Amino acid sequence: MREQNAGVPSLAEVVGRRIRDLRERRGWSQSELARRAGIGISTLSEIESGQSAPRLDTLVALAQALGAPLESFLRAEHNPLEARLRAVENPENLHALQQWLERCRRYLEVEALLLKRKPSAPLYSLKPTRNPKDELEQIEAIAGQERRRLHIGAEPIEDPVAVIEEAGLRVVGADLPENDIDGAFIAVPECEASVALINRSKPPLRQRFTLAHEYGHFLLHRDSEVIFDYTMFNASSPAERQANAFAAAFLMPGELIERIYDEYGFSRRRGQLPIYGWLLMVRRLRVSAQTLAWRLYNLGYISEAERDWMLHEGDHLLKEMERAFYDEPVAPPRVPTLSDRARALILHAYGTEQMTASAATNALERTLTAVQEYLTAARMPAERAKEFFERIRMVEHGSKNRAEAVGGQ
Repeated sequence: MREQNAGVPSLAEVVGRRIRDLRERRGWSQSELARRAGIGISTLSEIESGQSAPRLDTLVALAQALGAPLESFLRAEHNPLEARLRAVENPENLHALQQWLERCRRYLEVEALLLKRKPSAPLYSLKPTRNPKDELEQIEAIAGQERRRLHIGAEPIEDPVAVIEEAGLRVVGADLPENDIDGAFIAVPECEASVALINRSKPPLRQRFTLAHEYGHFLLHRDSEVIFDYTMFNASSPAERQANAFAAAFLMPGELIERIYDEYGFSRRRGQLPIYGWLLMVRRLRVSAQTLAWRLYNLGYISEAERDWMLHEGDHLLKEMERAFYDEPVAPPRVPTLSDRARALILHAYGTEQMTASAATNALERTLTAVQEYLTAARMPAERAKEFFERIRMVEHGSKNRAEAVGGQ
């Protein structure tokens, strides 16, 4: 009989510790978890102490009750991101945070497997100043420099997730409660990477701004281990104000706003911007009215009174006008749970036989049965894939005809 290596925990011990840790973080007693999972308290006690390895159906029930991915129970090592999230963890968001951690782990692991890490963007530093205007000018210059470096010109950014990931910041969506944090910037030095958490329950326009905000942290505050963003427009810390200023300048270049004013002949005098001008800029720039109001105010186009009006009743009026004049409101897509780049890397790992089909579907958050045919064809040249699916359709059609014939007898 093979003895357990000294100092190496058994699988039962790994699973038991993980279950106990998640139970305690939810604030549940053993009896509460046992009730929710439909198992006996004595059974749970033996599992948590490592005396007994749970059966698969028991482990599945415990994972569902705790709101954690099944695979997270089977690893001895801790996800380096998990400890950083404890500051915002609570019983309502624990399940979503555990899902987000698994998405990040899979993304970073497949990236390391394929040696496909992206080089990081420059780390910018602001010159110390007590003049807010000087700081804003520095940030404007950085935003313009980034747009030039990324070759995106002065037009609205079509796919900010792809642009920001190309610059080296990994983007992973989290299905947190709507009243939870907007997002977070988290450095992962263990993986030589940084990750942006974006709350997908927020309005899409808010997600777009949060994404640019986290990119601002990536460029300006990368030395910070973690930065949580709650209500960004009420930011009080210098880092939050700087990230807000960067996001505004990055998404709404002053050059583009000036061009829109010239294109429609809007007056530069404060108090003269017509409501339809607000409406067309919101749609052209793909931002919320509140975001635009702060940007125009900081650039000197509108007064404080105009800004405050748009932050409150003006925003409601603008939405009513948009519904009246346009078929669809401006609504960019939500930030995905995993970016196109992450999914492409997973498929590439499978296509080059560095990842199994079950591991690939798990990473893509799909069931194997739903995508088995497509995974089988994924490694084939186009012509072979075409023949493969033609044969499948013929078989399916033949089975359907036989079933109809039997049913008609």
